[in-house]
Formats: sequence, structure tokens, C-alpha cells
Amino acid sequence: MRWPGPAKEEPQSPDTRHSLHITLREGFRGHTVVIVVDGEEVYRRSGVTTDPRIPLTDAVELVVGRRLVQVMVSVTPGDYHASLDLVVSAYPHLAISLVGEGTVSFETSARRFT
Repeated sequence: MRWPGPAKEEPQSPDTRHSLHITLREGFRGHTVVIVVDGEEVYRRSGVTTDPRIPLTDAVELVVGRRLVQVMVSVTPGDYHASLDLVVSAYPHLAISLVGEGTVSFETSARRFT
């Protein structure tokens, strides 16, 4: 009989909890920002503006019940839309920036952004 290998965590295990820290970083100038995690709106704010002297503008901290989540971001004006499948168990920190005329940038990290 073969050993099946180490037990794997179920992505949808209801008793698994992971902290997720989402930070808005750069490029926002009076925008309305909506962030949705696994279909649930977790952040909505108008007038979001970043200051180059202050690297972290705004943040959301939440607990999710899955190790793999989908993060969707919508920013107006400009009709920015982007999504990311994120392994929260490995990368619990996510920074979101606007770059140029139409790009949403995601940066993931195992450590808190400073």
C-alpha cells in the first residue's frame, strides 16, 4: 500500500480561518473603490486619494474561511476592473495600486506592508 502523502488542506474547509490584510497603496486620486472577496463586498469608499509621502492610504482587515479566495477590485472614474485568485494561507497581505491610465497592480506578501 502506498503512502498518500501529507494531508492537504481543503480550500473550502469551513473551520479554517485566515487573516487577510488588503492595503490601498498608490495612484488613487479621488476614486471610488469597491473590493469584493469571494462575492462579498468588504470595502466601498469614495474620494480615495493617495499621498506619495504616506505609502499606506487605507486598509481592510478581515478573516476568511478559505485558504484560496478571489479578490475583485473596481475603481471609478476610469473603469478599472481586476481580479486575483489569492492563496491567503501563503500570502495574507495584498497591496492594490493604480498604475498609468488603466492598470490595477496587485502585490502579495507573506509580511505586512510598511
